[in-house]
Amino acid sequence: METKRELGIVKRKKRFVSGIIGAGRKKFASSSNIYYLCKKTYIAVKRYFIYFSLVISFLISFSCKDDESLVPNSEVYVKTRTSEYNELRTPNHVVVFENDGLYPSNFKLGYGGVAIFRDLEGKLGCCDLACPNDKSRMNPITISMPFATCPLCGSKFDLSYSVGNAVGGTSNVPLRMYRNIRDTGEYIVVTN
Repeated sequence: METKRELGIVKRKKRFVSGIIGAGRKKFASSSNIYYLCKKTYIAVKRYFIYFSLVISFLISFSCKDDESLVPNSEVYVKTRTSEYNELRTPNHVVVFENDGLYPSNFKLGYGGVAIFRDLEGKLGCCDLACPNDKSRMNPITISMPFATCPLCGSKFDLSYSVGNAVGGTSNVPLRMYRNIRDTGEYIVVTN
């Protein structure tokens, strides 16, 4: 038979063990609560991230435009002759193709005609000759590298780096630029 002292030690051990188990249960319960809260927070953050991403992509899709020019997109196909190609080998030169009917029938000269030029860096560029401010086919812009000027509204465009940005006058949008330019070594072809 056990003595009182031994019974006390046994009871204390039981209390100690049950206290550890109880604390363990509490610890487990609190960690599951933390897990539950973390999972709930993760889901909420994920949901807000998805909403935020959708709003940002929606705003970007409607605010960015590939081409800000007001000139209608028109078909372009131009191929230079040898003399024109030789002229375009040096930077800051331009060859103008106006809609005057002097070119082969397969040539498509954009909306108001096309100008192919080599900018200050030696990079080829091509722009439509219609001013984006008044969109007139009858009065093409005049080009004196590195600037193009509209005779009607007086708008001035910078062609220095093949961009065509408005730098003066009433227009605040760039010229329509045609980016599909191929230099074969014998001639230059511009298409869109």
